[in-house]
Formats: sequence, structure tokens, C-alpha cells
Amino acid sequence: MRFSTIIRLSLGRAVISKNTHRFLKSSAVLNESEMSVHPIAESGFTSSELYDRVRPGYSKEAVTFLLHKLGVVYGKNATSNMQPTHILELGAGTGKFTRTLQDVLRGSNVEMITSEPVLSMRQEFAKIFPELKIKDFSAENIDLPDSSVDAVIAAQCFHWFANNESLSQIQRVLVPGGKLGLIWNSWDASFPWIKELNEEVVLPSYWETNTPHEMSYEWKKVLDASGKFLPVEGDESQFKSQQFFSFEELIDRLTSVSVIQVKNSSEKELMKKRVELIWNKYNEKNKLVFPHVVKIYWAERK
Repeated sequence: MRFSTIIRLSLGRAVISKNTHRFLKSSAVLNESEMSVHPIAESGFTSSELYDRVRPGYSKEAVTFLLHKLGVVYGKNATSNMQPTHILELGAGTGKFTRTLQDVLRGSNVEMITSEPVLSMRQEFAKIFPELKIKDFSAENIDLPDSSVDAVIAAQCFHWFANNESLSQIQRVLVPGGKLGLIWNSWDASFPWIKELNEEVVLPSYWETNTPHEMSYEWKKVLDASGKFLPVEGDESQFKSQQFFSFEELIDRLTSVSVIQVKNSSEKELMKKRVELIWNKYNEKNKLVFPHVVKIYWAERK
């Protein structure tokens, strides 16, 4: 593939545009899982400590809701003679979702398998969860046997690998009747300042680099059109979360966004000035509420 070529969206695949080639590593230093990762994700998530520090986690209530929709039986509903349930978490990152999943499932007959293709994320995950082994594979190359897991979960990441290759792999490793679960902490644009921040600062960076984003819902079109899963069901109304940021903390939060992380220093300084205008427009105290809508989706494999 010549990376100077513009590749348009095709069935929701993560694409490479003419503005993306400068973030690519030489193929000589990429392993197989990294070669499946979108170049913006590969370069934009190198600051894994920052990512873990500023990104929101997930409530036990939201995780429990998702597990229920996936048909995962644990706790008081499980019987002593039940076989272990196996859950695969793809794109686990630094373990923002894993942390709550582990708490919810503690003491249950459920075995967690975590995977992450980006090296810096795996390294940070290993620091936070030294007792857990995280596997090195991408969604397009799942290194597990056929029909080996009861559920697959992707938290804050499915839009990166919403393509037929990954869906074929997910379908392959799921048992018959197994389900795919998706969850995002999505910015709540019903708040005027979030809407302005998104439209003026963040979304243009996704558009100019042709980078996939969960708010486009291209991932849902791919999943529905794949023929590998029953129609997608979802909920975007039950759960919300929020963080509180000072101005500098907000800048850190924005810098953890992949398409902003890959910008050069002058571009980041310009972004900071734009954010400051929005901050001064809406801020009456030293901190602003940063709200999220928790989007949860699930689909059963055919």
C-alpha cells in the first residue's frame, strides 16, 4: 500500500488519508498487531499515562447493565455446576473499563481475557494490573480458538476497527448465541459549551485526517450490514457521567484525544487558544463540568 494515496471510507473501515502518512512508523518496526492499528491510534495513544489519568472510567451500574444484555451470568444468579464464562475485552487500553469489570465480577465464575495492540497502552495496563495478563493482538487477528468466548466487549474503541475483518474474527471466537457488547463515554453535546468545543476544536481534526469517530455512527452501519450479527440494540439514556476540570486539566483531557495528540506543538498551541476562548465564554468558576452520555450497544452473533 502506498500511504500517499487517499483511501476513502469503505464499509466503515479505518482509513488512511493524505494527512495521515506522517504518523506512520516504518513497517520494519511494526509487529502484526500494530500493522492492523490505524496510524492515528498508533501514534495518538503513546501518552498512555496521560490517557489513564484524564479519561473517565465506568460505573458499576453501567457495566452490570451491559453484562446483563450480553447474557453473562454471575454472582447470585450463577449455580455451582456452571461452566466458567469467558469474556474477551478488545482494545483494553490502560484498563479503564477492565477496572470496573474486574470489580463487578470479583469472586465469580467468569474468566476475563484482555487484549490491546498498542505497546504503550499494554505497558501502562501491566503497571496498573500486574496480576492480569494482557494479550497482544488486534481485533482483526484475534489469537483465540473458534467458539472460545461467550461475550466480546469493546469499550471506547470499536469505531477504530469497525470492519469486516474484525467482525469475522469476533464472530469466529464467539460461541453460538454469544454477543458483542460496545460501550462509550461520549461527550454530552446537549451542553452548549461541549457542543461548541466539539464542533470548533475536536471534530475538524477528525475530518481533516479522515479518522473514525464513534459519533459518526459509521461503526453501527458496518455492524448492521455485516450479516454476521442480529440487529444491533442499544441504550443512550440510562447512564451519564461527569468530570470536573480546571483549564489546564481540560487541555490535558483534549491532548489525550488521538487526533490532537498527533498535532505538532504550534498546532497544539493554536488549539489551546481556541479552547481558552470557549472556556472564558462559559466558565464562571475555576472548574467546568465535563459531562458524558454512556452509550451501550449489543448484538448477538448469527
